[in-house]
Amino acid sequence: MTNPPLQEKFIALFQQHELNTLMSNVYARADVLPIGALHIPVTIVDKVRDNCYVVSPYAGIVAYGHDETDKLPSYLRFPLNLGLQMLGIYLRFAKIDKIATLNNYCLSTNTFSSQVLDVEVAALTASASERYPDYALMLRSLNNKHHQDLLMKLHQHGWQLITSRQVYLFDEIHHSLIHQNTQRDFKLLDDGQFHFRICHSDDDYIQAQKWYNCLYLEKYSCQNVQFTPCALKAMQELGILELYLLENLHRQSMGVLGVVYDDGVMTAPIVGYDLTCPQSWGLYRRIIAKAMLLAVKHQYKLHLSSGAPSFKRLRGGFPCIEYSAVYTRHLPSARQKNVWDRLHQISPYYTKLLQHYQL
Repeated sequence: MTNPPLQEKFIALFQQHELNTLMSNVYARADVLPIGALHIPVTIVDKVRDNCYVVSPYAGIVAYGHDETDKLPSYLRFPLNLGLQMLGIYLRFAKIDKIATLNNYCLSTNTFSSQVLDVEVAALTASASERYPDYALMLRSLNNKHHQDLLMKLHQHGWQLITSRQVYLFDEIHHSLIHQNTQRDFKLLDDGQFHFRICHSDDDYIQAQKWYNCLYLEKYSCQNVQFTPCALKAMQELGILELYLLENLHRQSMGVLGVVYDDGVMTAPIVGYDLTCPQSWGLYRRIIAKAMLLAVKHQYKLHLSSGAPSFKRLRGGFPCIEYSAVYTRHLPSARQKNVWDRLHQISPYYTKLLQHYQL
């Protein structure tokens, strides 16, 4: 039996479970868009409400933006937060969250199978415009290193690029292994004090959620995806996610790593650990070293998303700007079109901010 492409596994996942039972802060409808023989998952949102950035541009810009300003120098925080408040009023008026996000897996990083990357952009645009005539269309998680051809074709067909964040790529994973910090991490990983094992029981998925929440929700931002144990179990059972617990010598769990493989690219959407443990135990270092070893084993490019920029740079991570592509030419509402035109115009300034402060 052939292994179905990742987008088909997510279609099955979203047909079996409501999105909000998988990610408790995600409020959207799931749909399937046929483009010839290809089928891709789509999430649909109608209006601004408390939501998650993986389905809501408003949440990504305003709600997540407020959290991100804490990383900037103090003299920038007040004017930027005030600006975000004012921007939020305008974005609500412009119905920015009336949106259909194509090939959306509701993970921090969407990947693209070879079937999706090879799709005729004209057919994609026509099919989506016809099926969602009143919604802006979006493709998330695009970057120039992995998706240069697709970005060029999208631009040619009238899609606009909106800067979303700066991510860290390990395309030449073998080159990362020679970095001194990576070598130290591997030495730590081999000290015999901790080990990784695959999750298999309901209690394992509860523990996995606990450690993910510690890092991504409590330390980083509650705007991140709030996975339920149901989601972690379902994704592992469908072959979407490979989920590991990090345990000490007493078989007590201390952390989690969940990886996704998709046509030569590996992501790690589930990472977390017990933040009360001494830093000298190097739990985060062990988890990222394990991710690197898995990428080497499968000979995949490793995409480590955003966050912990200094840590990733010191291990050979290549900073790369990530974009969302948006199409609005089919929309009847000028108000909806104009908001995306303006976000497209200010994106270069946001890009410079991300690069200058190495966010």
